[in-house]
Order: sequence, then structure tokens, then C-alpha cells
Amino acid sequence: MDEQERTQLEEALGELDQSGQFLVAILAGLLLSLRALLEQRKQLCLTLAGEQPPPARLYPLRHTAGSLTLGGLGFFLCQAARTRARADPADPVAVSSACSGLTAAVLVFLAAAIRLADTDLLHRAGRL
Repeated sequence: MDEQERTQLEEALGELDQSGQFLVAILAGLLLSLRALLEQRKQLCLTLAGEQPPPARLYPLRHTAGSLTLGGLGFFLCQAARTRARADPADPVAVSSACSGLTAAVLVFLAAAIRLADTDLLHRAGRL
């Protein structure tokens, strides 16, 4: 293995390590969302049982979950943009696949951004 190949492999390893870290951030966001959902469920069960539930503090959980998810998805959006930029124009399958990946990354990122903005809107309106 020559020096250039080794450098490329080390860069690929670094990208995989970063991807793993951002997947963990997205997973943490998912777990916080689950915690918020379980808290809401607990509130509803208490209400159905005729009890007065304590006020839930869902906004910090949802905001943090949304922020972690958005950050992770932002990383993967950048990765998709880099993949598209690196795609060999002579390989139409690679270009098409990179374009599909970039489109999907943009849509998922936008969905998460809209959801986080909605969470903040609900909080400012006193509904969360």
C-alpha cells in the first residue's frame, strides 16, 4: 500500500468514525423523544384515572431531541453533498445515486428543521 492509498483509507476511516458519532447523536434524540412520549402517556393515564397529573416539562426534552437530530442530519446532509461533488461524471449510475442521496438528505433535514421550529412555536404559544 502506497502513501496515497493509506491517506485515502485513513480519511475514509475518519469519516466513518464521524458518521458513527452523529448516528449516536440521532439515537440520543430518538431516545429523548421516546422519553417525552412516555411522559405524555403517563399524564394521560393519570388523567383517565381521575388524578391531577403534575405539569409536564416536555419542551426541554423535545427541543433537545430535535436539536440533536437536526445536528446529526446536518452532518449527513454535508456528507451527501460531498458524495455528490465527488461523483465521477463519467459514471451516470454513481451520479444518479449521489443525487438521490442528496435529495433524500435535504428532505429529511428540512422535515427535522420544520419539526423543531414547530416545537419552538408551540412552546412560545404556551402549548408545550
